[in-house]
Amino acid sequence: MPAGVRLNQLHVNLKRLQTLSATAAGRYVNVNIPSAQVEAVQNGQVMQRHTAVVGKNDLQTPELTSKIVEINFNPYWYVPRSIVYNDLVPKGREFARRGQDILAAMLNVFSLGFLRKGEGKEAMYIWPYFAEIDLSKLTPAEEVELFRIVPPEQALEMKKTGKYTYYRAGIGGDGVWHYFLQ
Repeated sequence: MPAGVRLNQLHVNLKRLQTLSATAAGRYVNVNIPSAQVEAVQNGQVMQRHTAVVGKNDLQTPELTSKIVEINFNPYWYVPRSIVYNDLVPKGREFARRGQDILAAMLNVFSLGFLRKGEGKEAMYIWPYFAEIDLSKLTPAEEVELFRIVPPEQALEMKKTGKYTYYRAGIGGDGVWHYFLQ
């Protein structure tokens, strides 16, 4: 990177940090987009640092300054439809065309919502969420999701037995992958 470009980056960020320090009252949360980290800062000292998910070059994370008014620990989250249809589904099809079906299956599984079992360090996040519920009681929307990732004959059999028996993943509350299996 040319020195002039780097100097310009430093000037831009210095102005941003000066503006931030004027508005931050001792405690604040800083999302460091280039390093993909979230920092909890108190009295100028980083108290906690965590890995974050940030945007891509063509879909950048917006910059903003805002007051935090609510904290939701372990929120229930679905992958947005735009990401499913614009990113995950095309990637899955590409993997399947190249014979990388397991990667396509993984993308399908993670495109659905998850279910959390347990709390804190004992928490386990399980994809897809219906791997842990009675399939004979699915709503119409949940049924569509099931048929989207499971071949029809298998999905119908699963609905009869009430038990999900296709690809699933489990990730601990600490971020450790415990399994991806069929």
